[in-house]
Amino acid sequence: MRNLVFSFVLIALLIAAPVFAQSYPAKPVTVIVPFPPGGPLDSSARLIGKALADRMKQPVVIDNRSGAGGTVGTVAAAKAAADGYTLLWAASSGLVIAPAMYAQLGYDPIKSFSPVTLMVRGQQVLVARANLEFTSLRELVSASRANPGQFTYGSPGSGSAPHLVVELLKSVSGAAFVHVPYKGGAQALSDLLGGHIDLMINSILLLSPQIRTGKVKALAVSGRTRDPLLPQVPTMAEALNVDFEGYSWFGLAAPAGTPAVIVNWLSAELNALLADKQVRGDLAEQGLEPVGGTPEQFAQTIAQELKKWSVAIKAAGIKAD
Repeated sequence: MRNLVFSFVLIALLIAAPVFAQSYPAKPVTVIVPFPPGGPLDSSARLIGKALADRMKQPVVIDNRSGAGGTVGTVAAAKAAADGYTLLWAASSGLVIAPAMYAQLGYDPIKSFSPVTLMVRGQQVLVARANLEFTSLRELVSASRANPGQFTYGSPGSGSAPHLVVELLKSVSGAAFVHVPYKGGAQALSDLLGGHIDLMINSILLLSPQIRTGKVKALAVSGRTRDPLLPQVPTMAEALNVDFEGYSWFGLAAPAGTPAVIVNWLSAELNALLADKQVRGDLAEQGLEPVGGTPEQFAQTIAQELKKWSVAIKAAGIKAD
């Protein structure tokens, strides 16, 4: 069903995209990536950038502007010329999490951008130390309710997407896990393997090697459906019989005021790109699921996610560092 809907969206966008493509793009397009080079967030942007350059017959230049949890690059993109030649590799961390945590950002997640296409999304996986006595998330949640504060979980930082996924899980399940923030996933993993914390949450790509070798136990993934990299691991919704999903996602957005004809043309090209078998395979190797859709659908996702995570952040009492 999803493939059928995806095909209809792609056809509609291709029909709607006018012949103006003969004049755009007439020069290289810059994609601002608000993260450092070399990491998984940067890698996905470069993968998409290369595929887009092949389709547009123009170079796509990746401009890494890291800092302040992704907000430095997001501010730079918001202030760029609205001509279609500067785009943002828009992350959920910058567009829906940071705005819920910081009063002054230098941009508005709704008003400062013209969404183009929601490109990919990725799940988190909650794992336990190998010698923890519980083998299911349901058992662990029940035990934590009976013994509040007994079980600790590590995340790559306060306010990070993994942290918020567990806080949202706590709000719907009554779990009483204690958060231990780290400066990155590697430190949290080291402490988990050393038995200093009970649980950890991070990307499937980071933790799947440890799961396969039995060094940690996978309890649940955060998405709506099971992940192809860990098909044996239930979703949090399955494990607890609750309505739940928590994704990190990335898309392309343009500065507000970018002509609709450019936004729609770009969206059509990006949806065609996401339909390519090679691109989809390359994204899967990075633990990412292609999404696609119209600019209007991406705008709706941003608005819905902003509301959802704002409520979760407020309920958990999370403050910006």
